[in-house]
Formats: sequence, C-alpha cells, structure tokens
Amino acid sequence: MKNRLCFEAFDRTLRDIIKIENEVNGQKPFGDKVIVLEGYFRKKLHVVKEGSRYNVVKSAINYFDLWQNCKDVKLSQNMRLNTAKCNKSAKDIKKFVD
Repeated sequence: MKNRLCFEAFDRTLRDIIKIENEVNGQKPFGDKVIVLEGYFRKKLHVVKEGSRYNVVKSAINYFDLWQNCKDVKLSQNMRLNTAKCNKSAKDIKKFVD
C-alpha cells in the first residue's frame, strides 16, 4: 500500500504531461487517463514510522482528494473459465476456485 502522497505526485505528473497536448484534459484527474488500482483499501494501511493512528489513516489513498472521482469495480466473473480449451480444464479450474 502506497502513501497517498505518491498518488498525488503521480496525478500532478500526468496532468503536467497531458497539459502540453491538451489544456482541458490537463485540468482533469490523472490527465483524464484510466488508472487501475487493485486491493482492499480498507484493510491495507500504509506504515508510518512513529505515526499515530490519525497519521496512518490520513496517509491512506482513501483520503486522497481525488478518491471521490474513483469508481470501485468488483470482479464478478472468472475469466479463466471462459478461456479454458476443453471441458476438463474448465472443471479443474472451477474446482480450484471453489
């Protein structure tokens, strides 16, 4: 889990790069690019040396100003089952997943 300051720096960098080509997109979060993050953000907290509970919670990405613009997408379908070459392979994958 990265500190939210890493994402703020990444956001500013993308905005600066995109602003050269398109001024409008340079004002949008992450330069209007799609950014994919994974994980359970309520469970993973950043480690802050000698930090209080408040410091640890405030360093989480959930407290990033742009978090309200993020969309939480949950996986609902196992794509490996759809790409299995044969029926036996699909059954093996399904058994492993279950």
